[in-house]
Amino acid sequence: MIPDIHSQTGNNGTLAFNENPVKNDTIRQDSVKTCAYNQAVIDSVINYGKKFLGLRYKYGGYTESGFDCSGYVSYIFRKFGYSFPHSSSGMATLGEKVDIKDARKGDFIYFKGRSTKTNRVGHIALIIAADSGKITMMHSCHRGVMIETYNNSDYYKIRYLMCRRFQF
Repeated sequence: MIPDIHSQTGNNGTLAFNENPVKNDTIRQDSVKTCAYNQAVIDSVINYGKKFLGLRYKYGGYTESGFDCSGYVSYIFRKFGYSFPHSSSGMATLGEKVDIKDARKGDFIYFKGRSTKTNRVGHIALIIAADSGKITMMHSCHRGVMIETYNNSDYYKIRYLMCRRFQF
């Protein structure tokens, strides 16, 4: 069974895995185990995710026939044994919130959807590089699976909501 990732990070910097998922993305405290961060996992996920560059966007998509943003992130992590909810808003409730200035490779970055008038999460991307404040992200959007620089995108800069970190 693939463990579900949930936001039960502890003081020791570990992340809880739920092997017995329950409805509404909630977990029982007695159903979790922890594991340590592993940079090799992040590198492997990123390299695997690059295989899909150029693949078309598909609303609700979570297969190699087309991905939406959360479907893409979920899919590439699932290959390495990690399971996330299939919604960017569901994913945004998990992990440890980090300041964008402290973002690093492997963090998730969240954005508003098409409307800038709401604070509702509508998009997710995986940070694949964060060098001297320059953030490079990989995601699936209406243009398909792609890599772009957050700092050079007026569209995403005005929609930025948060970054979250997981321990793998």
